[in-house]
Amino acid sequence: MKERFFKFHGAGNDFILFDNRNDHLSLDSQQISQLCHRQFGIGADGLIVLASRKGVDFEMQFFNSDGNSAEMCGNGARCAVAFANKLEIISQKCQFIVADITHTAILQKLKNDLWNIKVSISDTETPQKDSNGFLTNTGVPHLVIFHSDIKSIDVATEGAKFRFNKKYQPKGVNVNFVQKIENGISIRTYERGVEAETLACGTGATAAALSFAELENISKGSVAVKALGGDLKIHFSKEDNFYKSIFLEGPAKLVFEGWIEL
Repeated sequence: MKERFFKFHGAGNDFILFDNRNDHLSLDSQQISQLCHRQFGIGADGLIVLASRKGVDFEMQFFNSDGNSAEMCGNGARCAVAFANKLEIISQKCQFIVADITHTAILQKLKNDLWNIKVSISDTETPQKDSNGFLTNTGVPHLVIFHSDIKSIDVATEGAKFRFNKKYQPKGVNVNFVQKIENGISIRTYERGVEAETLACGTGATAAALSFAELENISKGSVAVKALGGDLKIHFSKEDNFYKSIFLEGPAKLVFEGWIEL
């Protein structure tokens, strides 16, 4: 069976997307892993299936490149919103569901195949300090480690040490190395499920920004985050022990589309 696919990226975090609103497509974890393989498949950090869901504009089903599903992906969510706009399902605003949680998005089409999108992130408890850094859950678990020179870090090696540390099992954590810069923070992320460094991570950028807000006593506003693949911005306000009104803002771009035999 031949299936049409679309390849998007959000600040360098890249995804394969399928339109499954008519519920014809069924992919197992091995197929997803194969499709995401950069030598033997299309190649991507993850795969997204867009499905129909009553009460909202669409449902986003997200899978890491290892073939396993994940609760949330911020950059993937922006790409899914851009995809929905390209399919003319939505226009400037929408509501969609990921893992039974409803999110809101506001989008602006900048030019052909390029969008700027704000997507909501669920309310998040104040990041908790542990012996290695800050722990928080912005849809998926993240460890944020502040460092004076993140360019010097071997992210693949050091990230894996924390990701597989017994302390964070059985699920493990995503690991973010963060450095304060003039107008915000820069970040490098080791992603669980990809098991490698990615060019950007939306939920990781959010976790890093909220941890930075804790350090700097910022209770409301935004933090600019510079990832290897592009620039993101996190908007938030803090109430008691929660960060609320969180929005992840950044680009989403269609790279190419094609057909593949499944």
